[in-house]
Amino acid sequence: TGEENEGFAPGTAAEAQAFKRACVKFGLGRYLYDVPIVWVPYDEKSRKLAETPTLPAKFLPQSEQDATPTLSKGRADAMRREMEKLGLKEREQYRLAADVLGHEIAQFTALTEAEALEVWNVAKRAHVERGGVSVQRAA
Repeated sequence: TGEENEGFAPGTAAEAQAFKRACVKFGLGRYLYDVPIVWVPYDEKSRKLAETPTLPAKFLPQSEQDATPTLSKGRADAMRREMEKLGLKEREQYRLAADVLGHEIAQFTALTEAEALEVWNVAKRAHVERGGVSVQRAA
């Protein structure tokens, strides 16, 4: 089910890798591969983690993200300008954001930092896939 690993719990590691690869086929895998590794201290005496690990807001359920502040006007304007440098007109930027986030937005100021980062990363990947050349799509 996975590659051999001589570290801690090699069977478990192989199973986890196989599970992640299978999940890619169903869309869940991208999330599992993108979740950052979080290291926290371990208390040998109590045999428990010394603190509770936390994840960035983009990896939390939507209800927990709702409390996250949105972009300031300055940050939203900067994001729009940077996306224009990638060759995306304003209308295309909002279409891309809607595709990435799964819902329409009226302004980038409605985005949380995590959402803005997700949209920006997709825009950069698309730009690189086009060969780094700014390409204007037909409106």
